[in-house]
Amino acid sequence: MTTDAIREAAPATTRTLPTRSTWELWQLALFWIATNFHWAAVPLVILPSQVQVFLFTHHPANLTDGQVLDYVKNSAPGALASVVGPGLIVALLANPLFGTLSDRTMLRWGRRLPYILGGTLLNLVGLTIMATAANLTVLTLGLMLTQLANNAAAAPFHALLPDLVPAAQRGKASGFMGLGQMIGTILGATIPGLVLGLNVKAVLNGAESVAHYHQTILFSYGFTGGLILLMALLTIGTVRERPLAERQAVAVGGLNGGRLARDLGVTIVAIGLAIGATVGVLRLLGVDLQGEATQNVLILPAVLAGSIGVAIAFDFRPRQHGDFSWVLVTRAIMMMGIYTVLSFLQLYLQYVTFQHASNPPKAEDATALFIDITIVMAAISTPFAGILSDRFGRKRMVYLAGGFMALVGIIFLFAPFIVPQAAVTATYLSAAIFGLGYGAYVSVDWALVTDVLPDEAHFARDMGIWNVALTTPQVLSYVIGAFAIAALNPVADNLGYTALFILFAIYAILGTITVRYIRGVKR
Repeated sequence: MTTDAIREAAPATTRTLPTRSTWELWQLALFWIATNFHWAAVPLVILPSQVQVFLFTHHPANLTDGQVLDYVKNSAPGALASVVGPGLIVALLANPLFGTLSDRTMLRWGRRLPYILGGTLLNLVGLTIMATAANLTVLTLGLMLTQLANNAAAAPFHALLPDLVPAAQRGKASGFMGLGQMIGTILGATIPGLVLGLNVKAVLNGAESVAHYHQTILFSYGFTGGLILLMALLTIGTVRERPLAERQAVAVGGLNGGRLARDLGVTIVAIGLAIGATVGVLRLLGVDLQGEATQNVLILPAVLAGSIGVAIAFDFRPRQHGDFSWVLVTRAIMMMGIYTVLSFLQLYLQYVTFQHASNPPKAEDATALFIDITIVMAAISTPFAGILSDRFGRKRMVYLAGGFMALVGIIFLFAPFIVPQAAVTATYLSAAIFGLGYGAYVSVDWALVTDVLPDEAHFARDMGIWNVALTTPQVLSYVIGAFAIAALNPVADNLGYTALFILFAIYAILGTITVRYIRGVKR
C-alpha cells in the first residue's frame, strides 16, 4: 500500500486548522527551548565533567599523580558511555509509549499538556538524583529516570505542531522550532561552564576542591530543572489544544489490537535475553566483563532488541509507510554524525585539539564556545531556511547540510596535526561551518516528518517513533565512539578520535543520499 493510499484510508476529518500568528508559533517552541537546554547542558557539558571527577575521586589505589590523570583520560570515554547508554535505551521505549498514550487521552484539559506537566515534575526528581549522586551507579539510575520523565513530556509535546499548525505554515513553524532548539542549546552549553564556572581541569590539577566543584554541579542541575519547569508552565498556560469534541471526532484505533502491554513486556524480556546471551558469549571467550569497553558492548544487543520491539509494539510498517521510513533513516544517519561530534567534543578538545596549543581555554569553556558559535550561525540561517524550504524544497536543505558537515569533519581531522598552533582558531572556524549545516538541517527536520506522517489518529505515536531516530543514534554514537577510542588509541596516539571524524564525514554524505528516496517530498 502506498503512502497516499494510507492517507486516504486514515480517519477523515472536516476540520480546517486556523492560521497561526507569530506569537502562537513561538508558544509552541517554548518547551522546546527548555528541552534543548536540558540536553545540551546535561550530556554535553555537565556529565563529561562530572564523570571525570568521579573517576578522579574513586581511582584505583597506589597510583601516582601522573598515573591518576592518565587513568581519568583513558577511562572517561568508556565511563561516559556506560552512564549515558542505559538511559537512552529507556528513552527508546518511553518516547513512542507516551506518544501512544497521549493519542488516546481524551481529558477536557487536553491530551498533550497533562503529560508535559507530569513528565516535567518527574524530570525534576531525576535531576535531583543526578545532582546528589555519590557514585556512577546512582548517576546512571538518575539519568534513566530523567530520560523516562523527559520523554513522557517530550513525545506528546512533539505532536502539538501537526495537531495545531496548518500544512502551509509547517515550514515556518519548523523554523521557529529550530530557532528554539538553537536558543536552548546555546544557553545549555554556556551557562554551566562559562557562567556557573564548571571546571574539571581545575579539580584535576588541584586548583579547585572537590567540595566546591560539587556546589557548582548542584547549581548547574538546579538551573536546568528550574528552566524546564518554567517553560512547561508557560506552555501549559498559553497553548490551547483543540476542543474535546474535535479530538473525539478523530477516531483512534486500539493500542496495537490491545497487545501493547504484551509487546512491550516481550521487548523488555528480549533486551534482557540479548544482554544475557552476549554476556555468555563473552564469558566463553574469556573477555573481562568488568572492563568499561565490554560493558558498552552490552548496550548494542539491547539497542537492537529494543528497536525491533518498538517497531512491532507500535505497529511500525516500513513497507506501507515508505516515505515515513526514509525520513527516519535520513534523520538517524544525520544524527549519528551530529552526536559523533557532540558526544565526545569536550574530551576531544581537552586531550587532542589543545594538546599542543599555547594557553588553551579549559575544555568546558571551549565546548560551550564551539556550541555557541554553531548555534549563532545556525540561528541566522534556520528561520530563513525553513521558509525557503516551503518554497524551494526540503531536500535541498538536507543536501546543503550534508555538504557543510562533511567539510567540518575534514577540518577537525587534519587541523590538530597540520596547524597545531592554530588548533583553537580552526576549532571555532569548524563550529561556524558546522552551524551553517546544522541550521539548514534543523530548519526542515520537523517539516519533513509532518509532511509524511501516515495517520492523523496517531500523530504522537508516530512522532514518538520519529524521535527513536534521535535516541538510537545517541546510543550508538556513544558506544561506537567509546569502543573506537579504547581500541585505536593504544595503536597510535589519539587514533580513535581521528576515526570518529572520518565516520562523521561519512554519515554526513550518506544523509544526503537517503533523503533522495522520500518520494512524497519532491524537492
